[in-house]
Amino acid sequence: MPSVFQSIVATRRSHRDTILPESTVFDSELEDLVKFALDNSPSYFNSQGSRAILVVKEDHQKLWDAAKESAKAVQSGEYLEGTLAKIDGWRNGYGTILIYDDEENLKGFQAKIPPLAEIFVEHQAHSSGILQFVLWTSLSEKGLGGSLQHQQALVQDYAKQAFGVADSWKLVAQIPFGKIKEGTVLPDRVNAPIETRFKAVGTSKEDPKTFLKTITTTTKTVKAADGSVVSTETTTKTELKPKLV
Repeated sequence: MPSVFQSIVATRRSHRDTILPESTVFDSELEDLVKFALDNSPSYFNSQGSRAILVVKEDHQKLWDAAKESAKAVQSGEYLEGTLAKIDGWRNGYGTILIYDDEENLKGFQAKIPPLAEIFVEHQAHSSGILQFVLWTSLSEKGLGGSLQHQQALVQDYAKQAFGVADSWKLVAQIPFGKIKEGTVLPDRVNAPIETRFKAVGTSKEDPKTFLKTITTTTKTVKAADGSVVSTETTTKTELKPKLV
């Protein structure tokens, strides 16, 4: 039976055009959600190099209106039509979480440990990925649908100017979200065969609720030179080990 955490993870799906310009929680709860994710998502060397901006309501709509104008400037034809349709779906939500990497923070750690400078770039990507998962799943727990987007080229310039984003903040992802439209039914998740994606080494089937009790008694006898017993010490040790099924 799935745990509470596993059940929440399973509800996280991509809602791209099935969201409304409404929220299931107060804005203050959304702020706390983002702050919690930033404070509790692990990062390499506890570097805490990820940043986030919560954008809601009219400012959210203006963000994606700007994305449309950016798309029109560099795209055309059917590709542009497809992009604009996707943007309409995101714009129709309640808000967007913009996720950034602070490059000054990264450079600071690279300077501290030069031999790891190159790998720190990869580590920061891992840290950001964890944050993105925590944010997306936390929204799902609140009954909000969202999706993970990477439309940096279309929104980063507008966001920088409109929201006073620091020069060192590099936009890496966006999560547009909103209340899920009533009656929404998403296709079943299709997973590749688990056997092609997972291996277990050195494991055994066991029921952690069933244990074997092992009692070991050790007797230590001290004898005199003539062979007579001077003293006897008995030690009893009890061990609980999982019982193999």
